[in-house]
Order: sequence, then C-alpha cells, then structure tokens
Amino acid sequence: MNSTEIQSKIQAAAARFTDEIVAIFGQAFASVASDFVGKAPVARKAVAKKAVVKRGRPAGAKKAVAAAPKAAKPAKAAKPAKPGKRVRRSGDQLLEVGGRVIKLLAANKKGLRIEQINKQLGTTTRQLARPIQKLLSTKKIRKVGDRRATTYFTG
Repeated sequence: MNSTEIQSKIQAAAARFTDEIVAIFGQAFASVASDFVGKAPVARKAVAKKAVVKRGRPAGAKKAVAAAPKAAKPAKAAKPAKPGKRVRRSGDQLLEVGGRVIKLLAANKKGLRIEQINKQLGTTTRQLARPIQKLLSTKKIRKVGDRRATTYFTG
C-alpha cells in the first residue's frame, strides 16, 4: 500500500466519522427542539454518502483558507429615507419634537387632540407617538379620554 492509498483511506474514514457525529448532533438537537415545541422530532431518512476523493480531499471537505484581514471600509453617507420607510430618530430629535408639542399645548389651554397637533406641526400620528409617550411618562403633559377622543394638556 503506497502513501496516497493510505491517505485516501484515512480521509474517507474521517469523512464517515464526521458524518456520524453530525447525524448524532442533529438527532440531539431535534429532541431538544421538540421539547420546546411539544411535538415529536421529525425522523429523517439516513442517506448513505460515498466518500469520493477529489484532488486529495474527500467529498464535502472544505479547503482551509487563511482569512486575510479586511481593510477598513470608508464611512457611508446617510441615505435619505424612502417614503413609508421607518427612520430611527435620535433622543435629541425626539426631545425637539416633544418641546414643540409642549409649546403648542401651552398656547392652547383647552387642550388639543392628536389630529389637531399634527395639523399645526405638520407631522403624522406615527411621528408623534413616541414623543407623546415620553412626555406622558415624565408627566410633562397629561391626557383626558381614550383613543380618538384623547385630548392632551400641559402637565
């Protein structure tokens, strides 16, 4: 037996061993996952694989490649948001919108509904939801009523 035959037999045995270990872990994972779902694990048919040697490696074996360090990418400029796309606002932006809401409510002692606030500030209900929640939680403003009949007043 020459060295290439020995090497190919060793690689074939290693591939079989790896396949068996992967199958065992797969079964263990399926049984643990079934405990969470409450269903029996799905039985999978065992597929016999032949270890085919290609260029000195068994089938399915990956070539070891040294990972080259990645070069730092230049910072991208912020893209304008697409219409209808959510944009994450910073804390400062939320505070700025909240300040505008407080000023508007302070000028209207009878209180305003969200539709009226939107109309005067040129915003949408979705844009005001978080700032109003923060103002309510910090008790800078208060509300009377529910849903569409909610009227907001200064704290």
